[in-house]
Amino acid sequence: MSTTALVTAGIVVFFVQYSLLPFLWPGAYPPDLWLVLTVLVTLFYGGRKGLWLALVAGLGADIVGTNFFGIHLASYLAVVCATSPVEGRLQRRWNISVMWTFVMSLLAAAVTFAVLRFSGAEPAWGGYLAGVELPRATINAGAAWLFHQWLLPDREKGR
Repeated sequence: MSTTALVTAGIVVFFVQYSLLPFLWPGAYPPDLWLVLTVLVTLFYGGRKGLWLALVAGLGADIVGTNFFGIHLASYLAVVCATSPVEGRLQRRWNISVMWTFVMSLLAAAVTFAVLRFSGAEPAWGGYLAGVELPRATINAGAAWLFHQWLLPDREKGR
C-alpha cells in the first residue's frame, strides 16, 4: 500500500467515522473504524505503516473524538505492538482478519480500561466488557470483513 493510498484510506475513514457514522449509527457503540484500519494495515503491510497510522489515528481520534487525551493513542499503539510480530505469519484470508480484529478490539478494550483506571475512573470490568466492548468488538469484526478486500494487497486479490 503506497503512502498516497494510506492517506486516502485515512481521509475516507476520518469522514466516515466522524461525519457519516453519527447519523447512520445513532446507538451508543459505533464501530471504531480507526482501530479496524490500524489492525488490517499492520497485519497486511507491517509494523512501520501500522505504527504511523496508529500515531496519526490515535492523536486524531483523541483530539476530535474524545475529551480524554491519550486513550485511543495508547490502545492503537498496543494493537500495533501485538500485531507486528504476527504480520506475515497469518494467512491473509477474511476469516483470519475478522478473528484477529475481534481479538485486537478486546486488547484495545483492556488498554482503555487500564487507562481509565489509572486516571481515577472506576469502571466495572464485567459490565464494561459485556455491555460496551464485546458488542463493539463484534461490530469491529464485521467492519474488518468489509475492509478486508479493500485493503488486501493487490498481488493477493483473487486467490
